[in-house]
Amino acid sequence: MVSRRSAPRFLVVGGLCYALNFVILLVATEVVHLHYLPSMVISILVVNLVGWWLNRTWTFDAGATGLAASFIRYTTASMASMLSALGAMIVMVSLLGIHPLIANVLVAAAMVVINFFLHRNWSFRKKTDSCETGKHTGGDW
Repeated sequence: MVSRRSAPRFLVVGGLCYALNFVILLVATEVVHLHYLPSMVISILVVNLVGWWLNRTWTFDAGATGLAASFIRYTTASMASMLSALGAMIVMVSLLGIHPLIANVLVAAAMVVINFFLHRNWSFRKKTDSCETGKHTGGDW
């Protein structure tokens, strides 16, 4: 169920996931002495799972049904978001000459809004009666 609390909760989950990403990267590279790329892969996998679970159970209160489907949609949306952010960074920095740190702030702000609506309306969407009965009347399933 989506409520007025969903957007602030989404921001909290994002902050927690950012902090977790930082800690995993720090420990993996500085304590375990892994190369930063495998460290990032581990971090992305862990943070994506944690973000999905927190957003599913706390931000959007999605319930216990459709776990696999929502995880696949969430992961797909997250990877598409990452690729979009990289593309936006290339355009802003390489083509428009914006400083990378400023571009990062602009991209992050835009992606938070886009990701909130994407996860709310797709990753954790509720099935409609027409989809459950097999009588699709058009629109998004």
